[in-house]
Amino acid sequence: GNLPAAAERWQTAADIVKEAAGPDHPMRGSLLSDLGGLTALGLENPDEGEPLMLEGLAILEKTHGPKAPELVEVLMDLAKTKLMLGDPAAAEPYATRALAIVDEAFEGKHPRRADPRMPMADIFAATGRFEQAQALLNEALEILDDPKTHPMQRADVQFALARALAPTDADAAGAMADAAIAGIADFEPGKPLRDAIEGWRGAVLNGGEHPPT
Repeated sequence: GNLPAAAERWQTAADIVKEAAGPDHPMRGSLLSDLGGLTALGLENPDEGEPLMLEGLAILEKTHGPKAPELVEVLMDLAKTKLMLGDPAAAEPYATRALAIVDEAFEGKHPRRADPRMPMADIFAATGRFEQAQALLNEALEILDDPKTHPMQRADVQFALARALAPTDADAAGAMADAAIAGIADFEPGKPLRDAIEGWRGAVLNGGEHPPT
């Protein structure tokens, strides 16, 4: 889609809510959080995106409390942003908090317990804690044990696990990448993810390189 146009629409919506309901309305908090994540991660502009996410997070904390599930998405996006900037130490508290929230709010194999395990695992892998990363992602796959129910979410986790395996076991990483692609092979919305996995495999595994640690 047109990401700059989407960002402009969200900014307009946030401005309308501010005018109509005040700066601390929870809808504005959600809009700013989403706008910040899109700006930082989609448009690759973290300098503008991070302050928006932090403002949105503060509003949501004020409205819902510090342990509410409504905070999880923006916490994950902040973790991903800090990791993208090469600062896993700053990313880890956000990811840790997101993971704690979902594990307290949801039980068993609720799918929302899976998502925060991915940025946490990426942080572990980026700091050389590959076994911890792999264990966390295997937990996520156990949560999503029915691939027919959550094909895209499961493929995301499998791709994250492939990345975590690559530095220590290229064969296992390749097999996991293949499994991720196979799970969404006939799923048209999965094409961008399939392309990303195939591109990563060609660059990292087939190219004989290992991701930075």
